[in-house]
Amino acid sequence: MLGRNTLITKELMAIYRSLMKFLESEKILGSAIEEALSHSYFNYMETLASRSRDLVNEKCPIVVAGETSAGKSSFLNLLLGPDAELLPHSLLCATSTICRLHNSQEKKFIYYENGQQVSEPEMLNAAATCDDLQTRLAPFVSSREGSKGKHSHVDIFWPIPIIQDPIIIVDTPGIGESKEMTDKLLGYLPNAVAFIYIISSDNAGGIQEDRLLQILKELNRLDREGKSIFDPKCAIFVCNKWDLVVKSGEEEKVWKDTLTKLQKGWPGVEESQVFKMSTTNAMRLRAKLGITKDFRELMHGLKKLVPLTLEARIKQHYNWLKRFISKLELNAASHINHARATQEERKKLRDAVLARVKKLRIHSDEVQKKLHSEAQERCKKLGEKLFQHINEEDVKNRLFTWDVTDAPTLGSFDMEVVRYRAELKIIDRFQTILNEWEESNNNMKTLSDSLTRRFCEECLVLDEECQQINLMMEKPTYSRRDLVEVENPEARRKHTIVGIKEAVTLIITAPVWMPLAIVTSVIFMPVGIGMMIRDYARISSEKKDYEANKPMKMQAWAKEFLEKKLTKDKIYALINDVYLKEYEIKIKTVCEEHIPRQIAADENTVKAIANDLRSSTEIFDQYLPIQKEIQDIKRCLLLLDLKYFASDLVSAENVTEIGRISSGSFADVMKVNWRKLKNEVVIAALKRGRKKPEDHEIFEQLMEVQCLRLV
Repeated sequence: MLGRNTLITKELMAIYRSLMKFLESEKILGSAIEEALSHSYFNYMETLASRSRDLVNEKCPIVVAGETSAGKSSFLNLLLGPDAELLPHSLLCATSTICRLHNSQEKKFIYYENGQQVSEPEMLNAAATCDDLQTRLAPFVSSREGSKGKHSHVDIFWPIPIIQDPIIIVDTPGIGESKEMTDKLLGYLPNAVAFIYIISSDNAGGIQEDRLLQILKELNRLDREGKSIFDPKCAIFVCNKWDLVVKSGEEEKVWKDTLTKLQKGWPGVEESQVFKMSTTNAMRLRAKLGITKDFRELMHGLKKLVPLTLEARIKQHYNWLKRFISKLELNAASHINHARATQEERKKLRDAVLARVKKLRIHSDEVQKKLHSEAQERCKKLGEKLFQHINEEDVKNRLFTWDVTDAPTLGSFDMEVVRYRAELKIIDRFQTILNEWEESNNNMKTLSDSLTRRFCEECLVLDEECQQINLMMEKPTYSRRDLVEVENPEARRKHTIVGIKEAVTLIITAPVWMPLAIVTSVIFMPVGIGMMIRDYARISSEKKDYEANKPMKMQAWAKEFLEKKLTKDKIYALINDVYLKEYEIKIKTVCEEHIPRQIAADENTVKAIANDLRSSTEIFDQYLPIQKEIQDIKRCLLLLDLKYFASDLVSAENVTEIGRISSGSFADVMKVNWRKLKNEVVIAALKRGRKKPEDHEIFEQLMEVQCLRLV
């Protein structure tokens, strides 16, 4: 699989190079095509260069992160093997340094400050041990006063057979331990091809969903910016310390709770992505029994994920190139197809297109306002519905009813600490109430599905208007017989039109809507414990009062939480923060980014056509070679699609000719029996060429194949 991806990458890279060379040529520089591209793609040469660099990034980082005290370092040492225990918890527990582990016979490490290599590699001799490495590494990865954030990452090269090139393992700081450490992890996500998240299964509270939420939000942001990200389905969750769960006798209950919380904190996750593990047992038994069953299953899951992620990333590059080249093709065809038009006809075209563009701009603004207004009203109604539910007597009783065992233990803690912990328990109960409410009637899912459906409906109308504008520009203003000597018959096919469908598809399939119950833990999080002037007499009295009647105190705090934080306005604000703001970002992406860019490009193109006073021969002399070169590049992309991505190809072994239907100058159409899956036989028509196509004929045939595949 990795070998196949390498071949695709080489071919895509050749296409990127051909495109960049073509766009830097005298044919394009200073032309109307260059100006139109600048409107459609800001800094398009820089974008092409950046995307090509991303494509040839040979390393495939698997990012490992984990909850506090989840056993991430132990898991990594288990993964790396008995002779490569490089990362003891004592070394990395308080560091914000990212460590990248490479398989190498040469032992060394390279450290970086703010992403820049600062000196020659630190070499170790062949006999160096892991302890020697740790001693040498300590000054660079330890978090010391005055050096905070100085060292961004360390590359460690060590004999680690389990890491096969081009894979590298990336050890990241624990998320949530500090803002700096969290930022380090989130900043590295765009480089990941897969993601392993370590969960501490013995935690009383289970999964820390708010931390998963931070990662999902970052993936959403990166995806909106058009950056490559790993598919959230290419994540593995390791439930560590599972041996302690087994000992507790609550294995089934904890597993169900873990899956439920994961599915809410990382929507779309499947059970096959979640693994039970005891790194302690696995390391203890490794010398006697080798790899345990749990560890073998985890490794099998990881080996399946990496190739799939790489292929998904490659497919992103293919789709982007396809859209970019289609835009180029449309632009060239527009100039060619109006070359023979009179000046009056070109002005009529310009006026007609500009009128359509003006209408599109007005309609886009109306759609944006309408969608916002509808979403605002739906969110308000949902907020009212949730507010009514929270204030039902049985719900309030659940929120207000506590027993002694529910309340935080006082011990030697200050009442501030107790109050803080109590509020966390109240929030946790409120989350449970929210989850149950959602599970019983799917309110949130119904809202998000409804908003997404309305978004798609309106965007498809806008897309149709964009396509109509493109058709007006592409449609020739002269008779068909004039085209014989100049026009490629495939130049006007509708599939060359680039609308906003692709943009809409990318937006609605971006990482998912945030679960409301999880966001409450972030929004309603109690204020941290601070220093204040102490009234020791009052504090002593509060402690006695709390110890005397914990349930009543918890009830009072819960009532205060309901009255202050669960007002109608704050519930509405909560739903707005979770759903409306995210929805508005989607609307703005289409109405304030994609459509204005297309409008600007179309206005530029049609004005260039209208203002071009040259003869048709001069226009053909400029744009026909451009069109030919674009088609040569597109031919390579279409061939790549057929070779590697097409799933609808038919093997010649499954086709039997019955007779001839018709004949032409270069091909025959045959009646055939086609043996499909499960040996089902159907009658079909097969076009068979009489000779191998010449180079100049390949593009036309590929375009014909593309059209037939769309039927």
